Amino acid sequence: MAWRVAVLMGGVSPEHAVSIRSGATMWRGLVSLGHEVVAVVIGRDGAWNQLSDSVTPDQLPEDLLGTPLVPHVRGDALSITVALKSLGVDIVMIGLHGPGGEDGSLQGFLEVAGLPYTGPGIPCSTVAMDKLWLKRILRDMGLPTSAWIEFSEDELNPDGFDSLLAKTESWIQQAGGYPVVAKARHLGSSFGVAFIGDAAALRPGLLKVLDAGDGLFVERGIKGVEVSCGVIGHRAESIVFPAIEIVPRAGWFDYESKYQPGGSLERIPAQISATNEARVRELALAVHCLLDAEGITRTDMIVDSAGPWILETNTLPGMTATSLIPQEARAIGWTLEKLLTRLLEIGFARSTTKK
Repeated sequence: MAWRVAVLMGGVSPEHAVSIRSGATMWRGLVSLGHEVVAVVIGRDGAWNQLSDSVTPDQLPEDLLGTPLVPHVRGDALSITVALKSLGVDIVMIGLHGPGGEDGSLQGFLEVAGLPYTGPGIPCSTVAMDKLWLKRILRDMGLPTSAWIEFSEDELNPDGFDSLLAKTESWIQQAGGYPVVAKARHLGSSFGVAFIGDAAALRPGLLKVLDAGDGLFVERGIKGVEVSCGVIGHRAESIVFPAIEIVPRAGWFDYESKYQPGGSLERIPAQISATNEARVRELALAVHCLLDAEGITRTDMIVDSAGPWILETNTLPGMTATSLIPQEARAIGWTLEKLLTRLLEIGFARSTTKK
């Protein structure tokens, strides 16, 4: 059956350009399946731009501040959503990443608007997007995640940086020394992250993350094999993809390593023991079910001599040509089209259940 699918991409988060690439990939896949696509690009200024039917994915601007240089209708979220409903859009495929798209706010808006959508729902997206909140839940559920230190709002005040620095230095000594990783709470695609290998790198690393304006926590760095594992489905119907190993060229999995061709080496099967591979897949499914995810999640981990440690979970992972989920899906014989079809089916099933 052919559907009319609105693809939302872009957004106001630092992951805007990545989202454009994900959206273009999904757009092409949907067209190859015979679906009609209504493309909507959200600019960095927050405006919604409904592109004309004459525009193709190859014409998409990677970085859109405001008005796109292609035929379009410009408006706000409400006016464009009304237009989508008047066009008889069957479902919205969310290609946004980061705050404003992956944090539950857009999902809530679409539910109020009465538009089915792909990807996990509000609670799952909200919890997983907050890395600190997720770590607290993982710890309380007995799932392995590295030790960390967090700070109050008062401690994050710029006037108190020296005190914050001293507190962090003391914690690092007690926690076993370097390396550590400083992270913002909600940003993805390696934005707002600093890998800190020694004392000299601590001050600039903390300042870098604080400059992102999205909070701060510091966790122990784990030396081992970096892997990621995707899960698609809902509860008992979920399918766990094989773990994929990530070997970044730059030494860590930064933005360039993730999205530039040749930026990293990805291997399936991952170069870990069969026991650890099974444990990685078990943990990925456990997190997926814990979050009651409907759609795709991708959980990133580090495997050391003690086994896998959970780093974070993405609920709208990248779908670009170099993204991990499409690679994992191909490893079990899934095409991009099959992946997209399954996402559409899950989105429709959720909307039917809620009626």
